[in-house]
Amino acid sequence: MRDDRLHDKGLDSVFVIGTPVNFTYVIDPFPKHSPIARFTLSVIDTMTDGAICIRALDGAGNYRDTCILYCTIHDTLPPIVTITKDKTIRGKWTVVVSDNRSWDRLIDSIFIVNPVNITFALNTPPLRVNTSGQPTYSFVVTAIDTLYVSSFCIKANDLVANMSTSV
Repeated sequence: MRDDRLHDKGLDSVFVIGTPVNFTYVIDPFPKHSPIARFTLSVIDTMTDGAICIRALDGAGNYRDTCILYCTIHDTLPPIVTITKDKTIRGKWTVVVSDNRSWDRLIDSIFIVNPVNITFALNTPPLRVNTSGQPTYSFVVTAIDTLYVSSFCIKANDLVANMSTSV
C-alpha cells in the first residue's frame, strides 16, 4: 500500500475488513504516516476459492480497499476406472479407480453394477468409509465359480459428484 504522492499525509493504518476466506495474512508493522506499508497474503487451500479485503487509511482520513479473489480450477473430470484381467489366474480381475490428476477432488464412492458370479478379496466390496478421500483405490474381483459366466461393471464418483461411465 502506498500514500506517497505530493501533499499525501502517509498511511495511518492498514487492516483486514470483513472475514478472510481461505487466506492467511501478515501486515508488516510500519510507523504512522509512513508512505508505504507492506502485507503478505497466502492461500490456505489451493483447491478452494478464497477472498480477502485490505483497507489502507491515510493520515487525512481517506481510505482505499484492495480486495483479492482467488479462484481455483474446478474439478470437471470423473474418476478413471481401469479393470485388468489377470493373465495367469482365470476369473480374477484387478480394479483401480483413480482421481488424482491436477485439480481432482479425490474419490468418493465406488459402485459395483450388475454383479454376476463374483466376489471380492476379503469378501467385502469397496465401502465408502474406505474409498472417500482417497486419490487411488484398488481391489480384486474374483469369480465364485469359473465354470459359469462372471460379469460386473464399475462406476465411481468423486467428492464433487463427477460420475464415471460404467466400465
